[in-house]
Amino acid sequence: MYNKDKKKFVIKDREDDFNLKGDSDETIFLSFKLDDPDDFEEDDTYAFYVWAEAEDRNVDPEQDICVWASDSVEIIIENDFVVLDNFVYPDTVLCGSQVEISAEVWNIGDSDQDSVSVSVHDKFKELGISELKEVGDIDAFDSVPVSFILDIPQDAEEKTYTLIFEVYDEDGDKYQNDYNDDYAEFVLPLTVQGGCIVVPTVSISANLVSGGMEGENLVVQATLTNTGDKIKEYTVNAEGYSSWASSVSIDKQTFSLGPGESTEVTFDFEVNEGVSGDQLFNIEVYSDGKLEFEQPVQVSITEKPNFLKGLRKFASFNKENWYIWVLGILNVILIVAIVVIAVKLKNK
Repeated sequence: MYNKDKKKFVIKDREDDFNLKGDSDETIFLSFKLDDPDDFEEDDTYAFYVWAEAEDRNVDPEQDICVWASDSVEIIIENDFVVLDNFVYPDTVLCGSQVEISAEVWNIGDSDQDSVSVSVHDKFKELGISELKEVGDIDAFDSVPVSFILDIPQDAEEKTYTLIFEVYDEDGDKYQNDYNDDYAEFVLPLTVQGGCIVVPTVSISANLVSGGMEGENLVVQATLTNTGDKIKEYTVNAEGYSSWASSVSIDKQTFSLGPGESTEVTFDFEVNEGVSGDQLFNIEVYSDGKLEFEQPVQVSITEKPNFLKGLRKFASFNKENWYIWVLGILNVILIVAIVVIAVKLKNK
């Protein structure tokens, strides 16, 4: 970077050497900071120069080649603008741990700033991070350090989260530059991995309402409570009953609960014949398309008395042979009628 008015270079940098084959190209990135206010004035004229020096191995190794290019540069100095730079933080953090994130708060404007503050929060509020830290006064073109110690929840999902850092002035307004209206807002990716334990946000209690005998309906009522800190939508299902019941109906499968709210769900099972003893089924609760919680429930089924079984067996005769039963009953009635008539005639 060259100051044409003062006729001096204010920034000089050099890239490492590299080889470049014929008919190929190389892209070079140069990064530098305009961090010395004594070298820059808005009224001065600046130019950016870049040049490349090389040796042609195929022609003459002793003959140097030099090419260059330049472009004009406009230096803009804000009146009031504060930014963050030089973030330091680990690549990954564990669930249930603390992470320290530090940075430098730079006043890149030409006016001193009072009562500067910096906030941080996770973009989608999944980690529950939300902190505001007072930094204090910062002179023009000066910097001060800032650091945050953030708690990572034990039940966080293993993935990369987005942290948002924002810088505010003494009035609580976010800094915004005059050049392109950019806000003093900075995005930082934070990867959480390892040691994560998913804690369910729902609790279940269940009890038998009616039934409990083979071949009859059995009704279980469950109370579900949202133990989390935000409203959630749940879907309920029953599994693991096929060995002792033919079907189940659920009166309320999808519902929303706020923090601390509860609702009751009724499960009505059709118990199979010939089933007795302790049986199990699972109440499954889904949230956001994922299994949130699974609660096993034990029910006790009793065997019917023998005389009830006989009556039930008689009442549930095979429908395909109904006409045989009808003929049999008619024959019995007819025989009884004949006997009655015969007795009456004999008495006469």
